[in-house]
Amino acid sequence: MSNLKDRAEFIQKKAEVLASRYMSGQDYDDLVQEGVLVGLELLDKGIEDDKKLVGAMRRRMNDFKNYENRSVPVPSTGGTRKAMAAISRSDHSHTVEWPLLQALTQSYGVSLEDCHLEATQDHTTDYEEDDYLQHIMFLLEETLDTRTYDMVTDVYIRGMTQEDVAKELGITQTRVSQILEFGLQKLRQELGD
Repeated sequence: MSNLKDRAEFIQKKAEVLASRYMSGQDYDDLVQEGVLVGLELLDKGIEDDKKLVGAMRRRMNDFKNYENRSVPVPSTGGTRKAMAAISRSDHSHTVEWPLLQALTQSYGVSLEDCHLEATQDHTTDYEEDDYLQHIMFLLEETLDTRTYDMVTDVYIRGMTQEDVAKELGITQTRVSQILEFGLQKLRQELGD
């Protein structure tokens, strides 16, 4: 019984820490609630691994903040994520950009254009691309420590610059670059290359 209480306290504290990263006093309580709710749901299903709990809480808060907490709720699908990222960058072109995939392919020495990742109306292609991106996000959560994960998602998913991340963490841009390269290398290894 005390173990369950300890796990619930861990979930509450971790949710508070994760919610504070958004620096949004207006949404703080809602973010904490969303994180605690998903954490307790996983705990109820018998999942007690800290990394899985924190990853699910982080993903739930991100979805709440970026998709569901809008005047008109937006579904958190792969296509929506791409469109919202393009809108937040004020990119109104019809080309699809995936900064994380772009970073991975460039590190292989292959340009993104050579990968033939084009926007199509074919739902099968959209599903496969979304599934692959979901797989990459899962691997990120499973293989990277929290600090590296946060840096990779800040730069390649949220669109922050390395300089902004460095300033936020109080480290040099060079160190951020090194950590990002380390994270991408670990991800490449997990992808089997």
